[in-house]
Amino acid sequence: DLDMIEYMNRFGIEYWAILTKTDKLNKAELSVRSERFEEILRPLNCARVIPFTVKNEESAEILRTLLSECLSL
Repeated sequence: DLDMIEYMNRFGIEYWAILTKTDKLNKAELSVRSERFEEILRPLNCARVIPFTVKNEESAEILRTLLSECLSL
């Protein structure tokens, strides 16, 4: 993972971290985990940290919307 992050940063490629299986966490745990990933990845130029689970249509819709916006640039 760190090699890929280094590669993307070297070539100026924006990337996102998608936190999967977030349905396994309660809201407090998800908040703490998301914040921790943001702290770790922010210095590595990660553009977004996005929680996702296939068990929640809302998270799937958010991800679809973000991907559509990204592809339309």
